[in-house]
Amino acid sequence: KAAQDEFAQYGFDLSSIQRIIETSGIPRGSFYQYFEDKNDIYGVVIREIKDQKMEFLAPVLQMRKNLGFFDFLMLLEKQAFQFAKQNPQSVQIGRDIIISKTLEKEKLLKTIVEEAYSQIQTDPNCLFLELIKNAMTREEITDAYSPETVNFYVQTMVEGINKRLLALNTSGPFGKEGESILEEFISILKHGLCNL
Repeated sequence: KAAQDEFAQYGFDLSSIQRIIETSGIPRGSFYQYFEDKNDIYGVVIREIKDQKMEFLAPVLQMRKNLGFFDFLMLLEKQAFQFAKQNPQSVQIGRDIIISKTLEKEKLLKTIVEEAYSQIQTDPNCLFLELIKNAMTREEITDAYSPETVNFYVQTMVEGINKRLLALNTSGPFGKEGESILEEFISILKHGLCNL
């Protein structure tokens, strides 16, 4: 808890192991018995947030085969939205991952994403792919493009919308403005950009 508070308040770059030790009240030697450095404890905090979020998303993820593709995507994003509203520290830490200049983020994020997908027993590249193939069979999504291309596009868009929401400089990025952005995102995915 002390480490999560520290990272949420100061970000990774300005956080201090000394403050974490003082706040938690554990001896310095005990800290280093469990953690190598700041990257190590940050990884633990990120994993805890990931586990909480996966538990929060689990009910929606379990319904993924029973819903239409766009309904599932909207429900998943709205559930993630609710998690962010209820866990503002996780939002601060998420923002910090994007802006940190010293965090070794590539390896950490790759590992965290792989762990999250293994919790739902799927490959990171396949969560949407299977759903896209099913949606193409049901003619919910056009089969004019390969499922792999659509999957790449959807994953890129989801990543982008999440970064945009985290980067909003509003007091409540997960309020009305955020909801509007989310609805526009789903609409663009569903209807495209072409004015037919």
